[in-house]
Amino acid sequence: MRQDSIRAAEEAAARERARLEAEAAAARERAAAAARRTLMEVVYFDYDEAAIRPDTESRLRAKLDILRDNPGVRLRMEGHADERGTSEYNFALGNDRAESVIRFLTGFGLDMGRFSSVSYGEERPVAQGSTEEAWAQNRRVEFVITAGGNDLGR
Repeated sequence: MRQDSIRAAEEAAARERARLEAEAAAARERAAAAARRTLMEVVYFDYDEAAIRPDTESRLRAKLDILRDNPGVRLRMEGHADERGTSEYNFALGNDRAESVIRFLTGFGLDMGRFSSVSYGEERPVAQGSTEEAWAQNRRVEFVITAGGNDLGR
């Protein structure tokens, strides 16, 4: 009878350990998913500008701790512009926006080698139409995790 009690207690303890490990793994995955969402959150710019706006700054600051805690993460900044202006101008403006984001992040001590940029100018709009609302959505920098994304939350 004593052996049965010991075995039952050991089995209960093993079940509890497994439950706690599963909960911890789920919590890590939730944290990693939240970190990915934050890292990939788009930032927006004013018309004909590459300057970091206050709302853009707060979104970029939210990325800083994640990047500091995960030095293996690499990002590509993809700059975009609205349809106004020439193609050449919009490619340059998209590039300026992506580079502005990189300068902001590296200004807080992050290694520039972790970031790359590309400009799509006006070629990849997320909103169709020639309205201020559509243009505002298209003046943006998107983020792509190019390395280290699977290590978030570990």
